[in-house]
Amino acid sequence: MAIEEIDLYQLTPDMIEMYLPGDDCGKCMGKTCSQMAKDIKAGKGKASECPKLSRALAKTIDSVAALKISLAESDPMMTMSGEKLVELNTPGDGSPILITADSSITVPILKRIFAATDVKAFLVPVDTMGYTLDNAVGTRNLTPMNVMKAIMDSGITGKASSRVLIIPGLAKSLDKNIERTTRYQVDVGPISGFELPIYLASKL
Repeated sequence: MAIEEIDLYQLTPDMIEMYLPGDDCGKCMGKTCSQMAKDIKAGKGKASECPKLSRALAKTIDSVAALKISLAESDPMMTMSGEKLVELNTPGDGSPILITADSSITVPILKRIFAATDVKAFLVPVDTMGYTLDNAVGTRNLTPMNVMKAIMDSGITGKASSRVLIIPGLAKSLDKNIERTTRYQVDVGPISGFELPIYLASKL
């Protein structure tokens, strides 16, 4: 029997295209932004060929697009990483704070993705009983109270001055309740963890 791969919400051409200028200037090998996004994903082009992207954003897109990560379905689906706070690329006081599920799948993959980039961030894993983010939302194991407890346990208030939490796009329905519970402003990030460092780099 074939083993199905876990859905990691891989980077797609459509995701890449959202961060390109969109004016089809024709100055890259792709000629249009849509074609360029497809070429980047296929390994036939580089975001750094675009004269209108910032160097940091282009480098981040190219680094993430080059990643090859896949996982077969396995028992660790229900185990936790046990980490309270993950510092990605030596973040500073002003670095963004990311919320995710404390899963032995989710946390290591986000570490691998960010390690391929220069994007700095704090990652706060929330106790979801080992469920990955998508499953935690579906089973209601990601709750505003769990997010608040994770923030308190992480010690993030002593490391980051930001009062903004970035939650995954899959948890969008919880944004207002998380704001009320934690007293942090909540921004909704992308669904894909692969897109996350690109999203952050686009705001620099």
